[in-house]
Amino acid sequence: MESMNMSNAFGPINQGGFASDPSRGISASPMGGLDESARKSLQFDNEESKFSDKIDKIGDEQADFLASKINQEFNLSKSAKLLHEKIMILAHQNIKGVYSADMDFGTGTSRAFVQITRPKVQTYVGMIYPILMPNGTNAWTIDADPIAYNPSMVKNLLAQGVPPDQIRGMVQKKAEEGADRLTTKIKDGLTQTNWPSKLVRTVLDAGSYGTSIILGPLGQETGVAPDPLLQILGEQDEWRPELEVLSPFDVYPDPGARSVEECEKIIIRKILNRAQLRKLKKMPGFDADKIDDVLTRYPEGFWTPEWWESIVNITNSQTQMSAPNGRFICLVRWGWLSGRDLERAGIHDIPEDMMEDQVMAQVWCIGSTVISIRTSELHKDRLPFYFTPFNVVPHSIWGMGIPEEMFDSQDCVNACERAKMDNMALSSRPMAWINVDRIEKGQTIELKAGATLKVRESETSDSRIPPVNFFSPECRMSEIQAVQDKGLYLSQEQTGMPNALMGMGGEGIHNRTSSGASLQFNAAITPLKTVTFNFENHLIIPLLESMIKFYQLFSKDQVISGNFKVSARGVQGIMARESLLNVINTTIQALGQTPEGSKRLDFEQIGDLLIRYNDLVDCRIVLPDSVVQENEKRAMEQKLQMEQGQAAIQTTADKIRAETSPKDALLELYKGAPEGSLAKINLMEKAAQAFGFLDQALKEAIGFDEEAAEIGFKDVAHEAGANQADRIHSLEPKRKSK
Repeated sequence: MESMNMSNAFGPINQGGFASDPSRGISASPMGGLDESARKSLQFDNEESKFSDKIDKIGDEQADFLASKINQEFNLSKSAKLLHEKIMILAHQNIKGVYSADMDFGTGTSRAFVQITRPKVQTYVGMIYPILMPNGTNAWTIDADPIAYNPSMVKNLLAQGVPPDQIRGMVQKKAEEGADRLTTKIKDGLTQTNWPSKLVRTVLDAGSYGTSIILGPLGQETGVAPDPLLQILGEQDEWRPELEVLSPFDVYPDPGARSVEECEKIIIRKILNRAQLRKLKKMPGFDADKIDDVLTRYPEGFWTPEWWESIVNITNSQTQMSAPNGRFICLVRWGWLSGRDLERAGIHDIPEDMMEDQVMAQVWCIGSTVISIRTSELHKDRLPFYFTPFNVVPHSIWGMGIPEEMFDSQDCVNACERAKMDNMALSSRPMAWINVDRIEKGQTIELKAGATLKVRESETSDSRIPPVNFFSPECRMSEIQAVQDKGLYLSQEQTGMPNALMGMGGEGIHNRTSSGASLQFNAAITPLKTVTFNFENHLIIPLLESMIKFYQLFSKDQVISGNFKVSARGVQGIMARESLLNVINTTIQALGQTPEGSKRLDFEQIGDLLIRYNDLVDCRIVLPDSVVQENEKRAMEQKLQMEQGQAAIQTTADKIRAETSPKDALLELYKGAPEGSLAKINLMEKAAQAFGFLDQALKEAIGFDEEAAEIGFKDVAHEAGANQADRIHSLEPKRKSK
């Protein structure tokens, strides 16, 4: 068996990292995504194990000990679970609408079964699932405590001299970014594990059998080639979580345990065929030689059905196979093993003072053969099982489902239905009594249309009494119906699911108006709020907390390290979220209309709330804070470069102006002036004067040019004025005519 490394109470021991369902081929995973303080707090260690070569092969010594231990524990758990298995079988039969094989119908002939259990279970599933899996949003949130999120970040900022009032905001931003990143990762992980179908199965099991069971999260390789860029950005992980829904019939908890936290071990009974066993040979953590030995010794398998398996198959109208037919019973034990247990299982050199310390281990046993021993670091504090009760039964790990709550009312309704059928059959046609003293002997008495009987006079009977007399038995339908109606009413009381919840009316149901129907429905849904509470506290919150640890252990994303809290609010949380969004929108409209009110609004914080509560974090429409900061930094750099460029241009112009003489400047202006303009003539006069060329003759020439230019300008102006006058004159008749 391949060895893996782990760390636990013994220091670095053998076979760890992470334990999982071997059919998925899981091995140890690299560490990542945690800073040093988080690793220390979670006791994650990836040192090379000095015991890593101790269990490369499972020897006979540990096989005898562990196999005997597991089979003994399984038998004890099976005996303790017997009464609950009987309850689950009866619940299954009531949902299917089938009587038990040992049902005593007395002298009656009817076998009618009224299915009132199944509609209630279906209604419950239809009501609870949208609450736990709302369309377009989450019924849970992940929040981070800014103070406990990243203490090392706070220390670094203090060392850099950042003011304390700014540190809280910076840490808050970072914590919210980590919470948003975790939310996205968990949503993606749940999608990859096909969470909607698993949740439906979980909800159905809880309502039908009283308890639903999920195992996980287990690690599974993504099978996607790693992209270094995506891994740096924290958007690609090598491992993803996997969840497994277990049938309550196949799980055997610790006898006497009242919760998963009190369980020392939990055993899963699996049925494997030869092909599945051969696949396990190639999986990390399994002893291929031991599997070959099992296949050789039991070529036809050794599976025999449990008592409940036969009843379930018959109830489901399936053919019951009692022969081995190539299948094997495999017991998978999740639980703690002490140092002494590990030593007896083949791990030697364990210090004497650690013999009573414990480690979480997963052991696979087929008959007397152990084919796998692995330890789990991720689940070192808690068994990775989530028992979710429909209704909590005090001092019991098993809950109470809808069929169990209405066993009596279902029996009452069925008994009344059988009585109605039998009474109707009895009273639907007349019955006859015959005076045999007046019937001729030797003839067959057959009462049918057209039949004749030979009669005679009898000395012992009164001749006034007819030989054949017909009568009708009394019909008791109304009395039986009243009792059955009482049973139907009791089913509503026992389950807390009135007909109003199922869309049905009835006596006392005020649904003639929309407001009356709304009040009735709100009152009817109250019991389901308790069921929602059970799912949130026994499944959603602990499962998501384990998934947070999973990603912190296996992901390389540094942003998700730290302390986070899961909040599951169900329908109340969804309503509170919608109410908050309405308040935010109303506040923006009220204060945003005036300049003074707008100054009091923190639009950045409002934008964060709107994005978060509308579940737009993972829609890629908002830039991360790091990208926003980078863009702002780039914009500031560009602005600074532009200002520096303009300053350089101004400096160059000033320098050129300072270095240029007045005469050269005057010549440059003269060259740039329009030809024939008064400006050019004046500049020529000033230039001639500056250079000493302005004599009397040049003055007269310049004067003539100025007069010519002025005359030219006046002629142009006069011509333009004349043209405009002509246009006005031509339009005058048209204006008068109008």
